[in-house]
Amino acid sequence: MTEEAPKRSAAASAAEKVRAILETAERSAAELEAEAREDAARIRAEAEREVDSRLTRAREVAARLAERAGQLERQVGDIRASIASLSR
Repeated sequence: MTEEAPKRSAAASAAEKVRAILETAERSAAELEAEAREDAARIRAEAEREVDSRLTRAREVAARLAERAGQLERQVGDIRASIASLSR
């Protein structure tokens, strides 16, 4: 056996170990990316639900305010009419 044969064998063994490590790292990276995408989708969905909820509440409040403003305008009109009838 020549001296080069063990060197090639050691080099081949090291190359195989490096390849195995790289494959494991690539699988791990792919899994992390998939998990991150799932987390992002979940967070996005939660945020959309929260926004929808807040928009619904804001619309309800705006509707109540508009209704109340209408009532106040009618009351002011009634008061003006009363004042006008007093000055006649």
